[in-house]
Amino acid sequence: MKSKLSQLSNDKLIDIVKHYRRYNYKQEIKKLSLDILLERGINKDVVLQYRSDREVMIDQLEQTLTEFKRFGRLTLLFYCICLFVSYFIADSTAVTYMILGLLCLIIYMVYYLLMYSRYYDFYKKLDGNAYGAIKQIAFFLAGFPFCFLAFYYSLHEMRKELLDRY
Repeated sequence: MKSKLSQLSNDKLIDIVKHYRRYNYKQEIKKLSLDILLERGINKDVVLQYRSDREVMIDQLEQTLTEFKRFGRLTLLFYCICLFVSYFIADSTAVTYMILGLLCLIIYMVYYLLMYSRYYDFYKKLDGNAYGAIKQIAFFLAGFPFCFLAFYYSLHEMRKELLDRY
């Protein structure tokens, strides 16, 4: 792919970097085009100044969505571990299981708060303010015991919002 891109002129490569979504290219094509321009001696600042504010906003929202997915997956992992350990705590009075369960619960809570903060940041960047207070509270409270549902529903909604607006 790099050989095909290297045959293009600098203006075409800058256009790919600037409008890669319009052409339905992936992020990798954009990065390859930027690398080729840098190899040709064009300053990265010159290329990036062509980017519009809208594209910068889309990149920030995609980054926040990626972080939401990463923290969400870790939250789900520790949620499953907590459920698994709680099964053994119910059958045993061993202090080890209780300490392990408490540790998993604390880690789960930390990752849940990180996931929630990315959810909050996404809608704050999208609308300029936090998404509706009732929806925020519902996500936080209902999502804690029903982590699977909250994560997948929110991920679907966030992707939908990103595609609808941009």
